[in-house]
Amino acid sequence: MVKLSLQIKRARKRLKLPMRDVAERAGISHTYIMQIERGERIPTDDILAKLASTLELDEAELFAAAGRVSPKVKAAFLNDPHGTEGKVS
Repeated sequence: MVKLSLQIKRARKRLKLPMRDVAERAGISHTYIMQIERGERIPTDDILAKLASTLELDEAELFAAAGRVSPKVKAAFLNDPHGTEGKVS
């Protein structure tokens, strides 16, 4: 699994976005995104979700890189803990 900081940096470079643009789109300071990319800070769940959207990354994968479970995945599990929804018996 790719480390969170590296995953974010690679995605930003793939999209050819300067840190300031990513920061502005995610609603954070460019200093904060710099610290995340250096591995000095771990973003909150809210910021992780915004970064996933901004950087066109799979939210669940980005949360996993941070060692967490996406709120969307948690909600899906809580609504159908056995994964039976949509299955035909």
